[in-house]
Amino acid sequence: MGRRAGLIGALLFVGTCAVFWPLGAADFVNYDDPGYVYRNPNVVGGLSADNVVWAFSTVHKANFHPLTWLSHQLDVSWFGVSPGPHHLVSVVLHALNAVLLFGLLLRTTGAIAPSSFTAALFAVHPLHVESVAWISERKDVLAVLFWMLASHAYVGWAGRGGAHRYLLAIALLGAGLLSKPVVVTLPCVFVLMDVWPLGRTSWARAARGPARPPTSLARLLVEKLPMFALVALASYATVHAQTTGGAVVEASALSVGARLANAVVAYVWYLQKLVWPAGLAVFYPHPWVGRASFPDAWAWLPSLAVLLGATAVALAQVRARPYLPFGWLWYVGTLVPMVGLVQVGLQATADRYSYVPLIGLFVAISWAGADLARGAPRRGRWVSGLALAWLVVCLAVTRGQLDHWMDARAMAARSIAVSADNYVMHYNLALALQEDGDLAGARRHYEAAIAIEPRRAAFHGNLATVLAAQGEPREAVAAYRRALALDPRDVGARNNLAWLLATSPDPSVRDGEAAFALAREAARGAGGGDPQVLDTLAAAEAALGRFGDASRTAARAAALAWESGRPALAAAIDERAAAYRGGRPHREPPDAGE
Repeated sequence: MGRRAGLIGALLFVGTCAVFWPLGAADFVNYDDPGYVYRNPNVVGGLSADNVVWAFSTVHKANFHPLTWLSHQLDVSWFGVSPGPHHLVSVVLHALNAVLLFGLLLRTTGAIAPSSFTAALFAVHPLHVESVAWISERKDVLAVLFWMLASHAYVGWAGRGGAHRYLLAIALLGAGLLSKPVVVTLPCVFVLMDVWPLGRTSWARAARGPARPPTSLARLLVEKLPMFALVALASYATVHAQTTGGAVVEASALSVGARLANAVVAYVWYLQKLVWPAGLAVFYPHPWVGRASFPDAWAWLPSLAVLLGATAVALAQVRARPYLPFGWLWYVGTLVPMVGLVQVGLQATADRYSYVPLIGLFVAISWAGADLARGAPRRGRWVSGLALAWLVVCLAVTRGQLDHWMDARAMAARSIAVSADNYVMHYNLALALQEDGDLAGARRHYEAAIAIEPRRAAFHGNLATVLAAQGEPREAVAAYRRALALDPRDVGARNNLAWLLATSPDPSVRDGEAAFALAREAARGAGGGDPQVLDTLAAAEAALGRFGDASRTAARAAALAWESGRPALAAAIDERAAAYRGGRPHREPPDAGE
């Protein structure tokens, strides 16, 4: 079996890499990737002592996952900021996860066919494309790598004992938690593994004989107390990071009833996508944002019935078919942190949330198929044929899904096409079009995002930028004011409005006093160290005829731009400073040269 298993493992690795290899030609996307990688100075600087300290001491993007930051920094040190190699590193990590999953199941059950099928489904299921293709989700594939390694270490300890094996399992658990907090459920999965396939309880049947003498469930829980303590600490740190980072949605925006209803519906939604993975998107808008009461029963009660019924059926099989409760409880339990009871962001569900939970369902389906085929050659051929057909369909859909991750425009356009009222993706598509110079298209999608969700300051602020670029300064001023009404702390909108009021060629729009007040507030909000904000302050001073102050402020802004490595911006500010020294205000749109 060793040689055969090695061949299967090699095929899994090579095949998985081959399926996802087109990502080597994919670009970054503008959904989290700027802050995670290509505009994050602590990442684009590569692996260095200062950046390592930053990774372990900073909450960024409402997350604390230092090992994920280190992986991005290492990529930059090896490959630069080119997106292709970053994608391929994630592909390799995903392929390793598939091989490790196969090895774990084979090691604990001895069943080569269902172990192979489970790992193959994990490798090519379309719901897993997001975790692999989205560079910002490196944390998924990295955390699961440590999950699998920790599981192997735990199985070794369960079988042969030894403090070093137990400590290794804890260390790998900790590494997973430092990659993504999804690993918080792993100690509970170890308890499931104790029941099946390890058979460490007197009332459970092992897949291939008990690893060690049977013990009680209470003893199994007690022996994992250090792991639970580590998980509790990581959970606290995660909630603190996401709360202080503004990612946790308050009850005023999403009621407890709406959270519970969505959690129930989400479980069945993932089941549907398991068997019919069509219409996948990077963001699924939450249907019950702003609801004060419990959603109507028809919207969630059928899902609750499915959830309770499946749980009852699975638990009833604990002795005869222990893989069924194992797989179902793995799915239900590992999905708990992601179903929105503590709502992070405003998505109802997310493909990436299924990366770990679906493993349980894959196990249950694979072993049920093996049981069905056992002792009946004709039925076995039907089962094998259906399994192969499912894999082929998954592979084809996955390859098609990769096309939607090749760049930001493809990602956002696909999400808009397959989901209703997707204001987040309208906004992201508008950003991509604006960056490409398609102002008309950007305006159309900013306006679509605002029509769906008018309470987002960024939507109005970015629309204002487009309106100003299209030569509609009055409309731009109104849009900036709407942005500031929604978020008075928005330094960018304040600065841009000040610039427009100070420099607009339209005399009916210019207002030097208002521009100066806004620019001064923006400078305070930016801490006085942003060259673009100081550039605006200089323009506002010039608009009031204070040319001496304007030239001095502009000189300080230019110096800061040079110091921060932005020579084009510095040169543009120097040119404006010369105009101020000559007693001339600036009347042109800003040319940051960025």
